[in-house]
Amino acid sequence: MTITSLTIGAVEYITKVGQESFAINDETGGRIGTCSFTITDTHAAIAALSKAEVIVYTGATKRFGGYIGTVEQQRINSLQSQASIVCRDYNSLLDSVTVPSEAYAAQTDEAILDDLFTTYLPAVSTVPVVQVKASVTVTFSNQTLRQCVETLANLTDAEWYIDANKALQWYDSAATTANIVELQESPDVPIDHAPSDLAGWGTWHATYTASAEKLAEDDVNNPHFIYKIPTGLSVGDYCVFSADVKAAERTWILLWSNASGGTQTAYYDLTDGVVGSTAGSPDTKIEELGDGVFRCYMGLTIGAGQTRFDIYIALSGSASYQGIPGYGVYVYAARVSTGIPFQLAPFTHTEDWQNLCNSVTVVGKTTTSEGAPTFPAIYDGNEPATAWRGDTVYPPDPGIYNSDYTLTPRNNENSGAYVLAVGLMRFDTSSLPDDATVVTARLKFKQNNISSGTPSAYYLGVEWYAWDGTVGTDDYTSTPSNSAAGYVSLTTIALQGTPAWHEWELTTPNNVSKTGYTGFRWHMKFVGTPSGVNSIEIEEAAPDQPQLILTWETSSTVSETRTDATSIGIYGTFKRTVYDASILTAAQAQLRGDVELARYAYPEEYGNIAWRRDGINRGDVVRIVSASYGVDADYHLARVSMRQLPGGITEYSAQYGRYQPDIVNLLRKLSATS
Repeated sequence: MTITSLTIGAVEYITKVGQESFAINDETGGRIGTCSFTITDTHAAIAALSKAEVIVYTGATKRFGGYIGTVEQQRINSLQSQASIVCRDYNSLLDSVTVPSEAYAAQTDEAILDDLFTTYLPAVSTVPVVQVKASVTVTFSNQTLRQCVETLANLTDAEWYIDANKALQWYDSAATTANIVELQESPDVPIDHAPSDLAGWGTWHATYTASAEKLAEDDVNNPHFIYKIPTGLSVGDYCVFSADVKAAERTWILLWSNASGGTQTAYYDLTDGVVGSTAGSPDTKIEELGDGVFRCYMGLTIGAGQTRFDIYIALSGSASYQGIPGYGVYVYAARVSTGIPFQLAPFTHTEDWQNLCNSVTVVGKTTTSEGAPTFPAIYDGNEPATAWRGDTVYPPDPGIYNSDYTLTPRNNENSGAYVLAVGLMRFDTSSLPDDATVVTARLKFKQNNISSGTPSAYYLGVEWYAWDGTVGTDDYTSTPSNSAAGYVSLTTIALQGTPAWHEWELTTPNNVSKTGYTGFRWHMKFVGTPSGVNSIEIEEAAPDQPQLILTWETSSTVSETRTDATSIGIYGTFKRTVYDASILTAAQAQLRGDVELARYAYPEEYGNIAWRRDGINRGDVVRIVSASYGVDADYHLARVSMRQLPGGITEYSAQYGRYQPDIVNLLRKLSATS
């Protein structure tokens, strides 16, 4: 692949770009990709490049689109500078847009994305979006568009990026796509012959001795080689021709083929292990196997016509010379294999158990609600009530003596006869939420009259009391209590005048019932033996009956646990708890749990590969086959990079499997969920 056009701000710069400085890093997951290159131009022209749009073409294909991020300018002479430029692709647009408030209930991820981009970033098309989840419920508030999309991707396990055409690519990261390509580590599967069996190869001014595994030349001034015309190759196949060879009297070989529709050749130095001159631009590599043996590779695409592969004994830069009988090289194996072999570039593979998790609990946001209701005391002719007893001894013996339907706590003495009365009332608080926590409780009442000769000695108190609304023997007591509020002297109460409203803060508000009635019992306390009339009249009739004023709150935390039974059966149980404040519903928590299991229920496999052939892109799914690593499976390409090498060669590299983000991406993810 050769860069054919590079425009900056719609101005063509291809002739000013150093081709070998050119590199592109394509990213998935919304990570910002980059394009870097150097240009030479006038000082003024370079100074004017800030933030301009950059578009790169390879032929008719738009390969990159984005904006200049940094320009590092270095003066060459009085007229010109050289600038090292790094551009950020269109994914960077998402950071400049804020979504103030959006809520989506049970919608497809495709519909949510259509609405978000149509509303906030219409320059980006959502036509290529592929639905991953049929029902998603999510809310966004004061988040960048990137954060919104990342949150949605976390909920759906989707992979995504914005391509060079300003189109959003959104797809299931676990799905095997139609563009699967097999990448082989080693081309050890021959098409029509065993690797070390060269007896079926034709010869030209040479002989091959299988017992000695030696290819030797004759005494003619001519090329000296063996050749093979294999079967099973199709036009368009990419194949690799390779040979395992060792120097003998000769120290060079030439691999030759016309399989691409034209001649492809490459010389290999068996002394220093280097590739010499080439013709026809084949992919080449030489690899030392040990004990002086080298594996020489030549990769090409099958074209029309004959498909012949030759191994020449050679001199440096020449394959036709005066031979010396018996001189030659050792040839231990030869192969013609289809696929894209990794011998052309490095290959690493990792199996990571550190994040194994097959039982995940997702804990979402804790939500609260609150209320501040006021409840009136029941007033129906039977409630409130007073339970009292009279006696000639003080205090009067326990037990009901009489009752009336006023609310007048009293502690009286008249000519040696004593009357002690407690007030009873209750409130219907059953409307409180079952999960409510009562935070504060206040009792508001109106006193109509206070009677006492020594009011400073008498105290009004109120206790929590579960009264059923009917006065009975147990409702009377001579033992005062202020478990709810008080004691407050009648003198203090009288300071506010008569009549007057009073409001008392109640202790232990959690005594308020959420399932029925909340009751109270009033007491008139006196230390010693009372004298005279000592009472307080509390208004019991509507609309001035006592009021119970509450504040309450509820809190609930979403928590869901998801498991993978198959993984547990193989590896045992590995638990993890994920805290995510963006999770608001059980459905969201279940979805996030499923995403975690999809990623981590089995050991993660990932690595790095490289090749020199166009046609594989970020987001593709590739089948990687490696006998060395015991790998034969499909992997997702999370990042694909390209760079220009000398001779017009383009080298690609990729991370497959799990992408390992840098700290910037980690911080971005953290920000998106906070």
